[in-house]
Amino acid sequence: MKTTSLISSLLALLLAVPSAHAQARGLRTSVGLRAGYSMPLGDWGKSPVVPSIDMIGGSHAIEIDCDFALGERWSLAVEGGYAAVNGSAWEDYAAQCGEELRISGSLMHCAVLLRPQLLMIGRSLLRLELGPALLFASGEEVFDGERYPYDFLGGMSFGGKAGLEYVHLVAENIGLSLRGAVLVFPSATDPASSPAGTITMVPLSAGLRIFL
Repeated sequence: MKTTSLISSLLALLLAVPSAHAQARGLRTSVGLRAGYSMPLGDWGKSPVVPSIDMIGGSHAIEIDCDFALGERWSLAVEGGYAAVNGSAWEDYAAQCGEELRISGSLMHCAVLLRPQLLMIGRSLLRLELGPALLFASGEEVFDGERYPYDFLGGMSFGGKAGLEYVHLVAENIGLSLRGAVLVFPSATDPASSPAGTITMVPLSAGLRIFL
């Protein structure tokens, strides 16, 4: 009987409506600023000449968003993100073959994300995010003084983003933000010049959420 009561009490605590203080902090319009690491997923970044080598690897990333409260447990965010194109593995392979080349480029995206609140306990908030996204990708290789654009990274592509964000308030208007997500852009690359036509990235980031 006591065990059942204890379990019931724990469930009630987990599902309880947050305090008015926490709700007021969590449901206001806010701005998020984060930095982290973005990892390519799948074969899209591998070399079509030497498939065992990654032409595009993981790299640092930054994200910024403006989050607008829609109701007690929903918000809508407009987000922008940037990740550098990291071709160090391909550059190292070329160096081992006695050649010198440099790779540069960027993977930028913007997204409109619906964010339902999954859980709020005390000063901590966990929410899902899901919505459409646009990718603006570019890249090039400089070899022997000549520039060769990466056609499979050219142009704009439509896709989507899904993720989770955890926010813990450390002050009245400031929260620490931890976030993991997946960005998927079907048919974003040219199958003739890349092993896969879909660009998939997994950005992991940490930063601040500032409530206005």
